[in-house]
Amino acid sequence: FGDAGSGAMSQALADEVASVSAAAAVAAGIGADGADSGVAQAEMQEEEPLVTMDIGQGSEISIPQRVCSVFFEAEFSVGSMAPTFDVDISARGPDGKPVASFGLTLHSLDGRAAHRIASMLADLRGLRWPDFLRAREGGAAGLPKALQDTPPASALMELLRIALSSNGGAILPEGFSSPQECVCCYFDTMCDLLAPVATDFCQLFHCEEVLPSVFCVEIASSFVLGSTFVRAQEYYECPNEQFRRKCFSLEEYKAWCRSPDGGGQFAYYLKWHGFNIPSWVLKDLRTGRLGRLRPQEEALLASIPSHSGTHYIIGAAPGNAPTLRHEMAHGLYTTNEDYRSVAISILSEQFSAEETESLRKTLLGMGYCDDPDILRDEMQAYMASGDDLGSARPDVQRLLSENFDAYSERARRGASVAGD
Repeated sequence: FGDAGSGAMSQALADEVASVSAAAAVAAGIGADGADSGVAQAEMQEEEPLVTMDIGQGSEISIPQRVCSVFFEAEFSVGSMAPTFDVDISARGPDGKPVASFGLTLHSLDGRAAHRIASMLADLRGLRWPDFLRAREGGAAGLPKALQDTPPASALMELLRIALSSNGGAILPEGFSSPQECVCCYFDTMCDLLAPVATDFCQLFHCEEVLPSVFCVEIASSFVLGSTFVRAQEYYECPNEQFRRKCFSLEEYKAWCRSPDGGGQFAYYLKWHGFNIPSWVLKDLRTGRLGRLRPQEEALLASIPSHSGTHYIIGAAPGNAPTLRHEMAHGLYTTNEDYRSVAISILSEQFSAEETESLRKTLLGMGYCDDPDILRDEMQAYMASGDDLGSARPDVQRLLSENFDAYSERARRGASVAGD
């Protein structure tokens, strides 16, 4: 993440957060060796299977009575409509006790779905609370790749997907209007209980200058990525003026999202896959204009090298090429005046007023704010990355994509020459 003179976390801050982290670990029952004091209570108890089923061709599957880890306790039962199964899942906190607001029931599961759910829950048994953000090397052995980042939140999301995609159902905790909201809020609740600090998140970030003055922060977990950027992104371009360019807390923003005007749910971390903020937003975040920093935001600030001029920060998951291209187009639009001028000319000359208004309504319906320059920026970024936003104008989309290719390559060559 660079040295102390290039935006890295100061030694004083590093010492402070390390001290806080140690205190939080003690409070959560996590010793220096990463072993939880309540592991013995949380491990799976060996019991007779609830049922063993023949699935044909000489194969059998077993549905257990109970699967338990430090994160979840699950009780399986035969459903009211045999041969289906129900499973009651309760989330555990660091103290080993159930978290009251996160008990849910998956019901009407067929045998294969129940078996898959039991197996996924069992995959978590080798993990401990220090694995909450990312499975450590020992705990990751044998863990599916999809569960290696934020394992309990990723597992909960997958359990709900398995149930609902197999014609089963889910009874969510009170107050949640969708499985996506339930999982996003589970992640936030566990972060509140565990109190991870900036250094915990820094280990999950990789920052690279992907274009001159455009810095990409790669974060594998959608939960960590979204929770890191949510306040800065909405400070920049939230459609609600209560938040755009205003100081606000995450809880205030979540409350608005749950209102009819905000869409009725908070599923932010699973809705958006890429993020983009200009450097003035980063400056406002650093100087406290958004309010008290959250640990993820401290880590974000620590990961960006110092830069005296106009620059741009984007966020995406590793390997997500379309999203990365979209976000890089945003960065180029802000940092390269020639690219921005050509993109605006293409949009204004190729689209009629009616087509432009249709694109505007499409973007507003997707949740963007009604700001002319932000909307133009979104139009060119979507089209540069292959999405014509329903305009049925592949010719314009191709022009904007070619414009991005030309200017991004030119920018890279210029940076290479300057570096030489």
